Amino acid sequence: VTQSLCQLLIVITLRPIPPPDRPSELQAMLQKGREVPLGRLTVSDFCMLVPMVLGVRHVPEAICRRICESTGGAALETPLCALEVVHALTEGGTLRVSPAGEVTCLQIGSSSLVTCNGHLVDSSLETIVTARLDQLAASESLVLKVAAVFGLSFFLSQLGHVIRHVMRQSKLIGLSNEHSKLELLVDNLCARSLLRRDEDGKYSFINKVVQSVAYSLLPSEMREVMHVGVAIYYEERASGLRRQQWRNTTLFAASVRNSV
Repeated sequence: VTQSLCQLLIVITLRPIPPPDRPSELQAMLQKGREVPLGRLTVSDFCMLVPMVLGVRHVPEAICRRICESTGGAALETPLCALEVVHALTEGGTLRVSPAGEVTCLQIGSSSLVTCNGHLVDSSLETIVTARLDQLAASESLVLKVAAVFGLSFFLSQLGHVIRHVMRQSKLIGLSNEHSKLELLVDNLCARSLLRRDEDGKYSFINKVVQSVAYSLLPSEMREVMHVGVAIYYEERASGLRRQQWRNTTLFAASVRNSV
């Protein structure tokens, strides 16, 4: 019997982490593997990404170059930075797509800054995401922040439970826990490429940065109330499972007794 062993290549991609800040698990993996630092995107790379983000066939190279120059190179840091810059400029009205698929770009502003809705902000990734979240309606912003308490993914039922708890503890204007209205708000956030709907019915943040920024925007006192709501949800769910297990055990014992 001949046994052949196939080599397995595992590729892990992550944002640059300075050596002193790297987790011990990552350090151990790097000792056994090979680290390949990737360079920044080129303008050509960015020109290929922009049409895909906007859903059009072509974006003039002059517009792509203007974005790169006006953001001080922030758009070329990583593919994620490029995506967030394009989303921010689109939502702020700086980048516009006509019904015919033609892309136009208004004046962006001074170098090393990106503009959102007329306001100039620092072009770091977290600040670009923060600027995007600032453009949300109050109800959408609150829903996103509540969802961030669950981590990277959540079910709509979980979200509704915590919102009901928060509404009992404090007054939240413009926030509803009705399933249909809540689903509409979450779907709007999906359309903005902040969340996505998974096949199992769960919703997930489009990336860790969006979840982290949304969570950081929660006031500390509100954060505490929401964490209590999450704890109550899991406690009630566990109690329900215990009751169901007890009921199943009782029914089984009764069926065994009746069969004797």
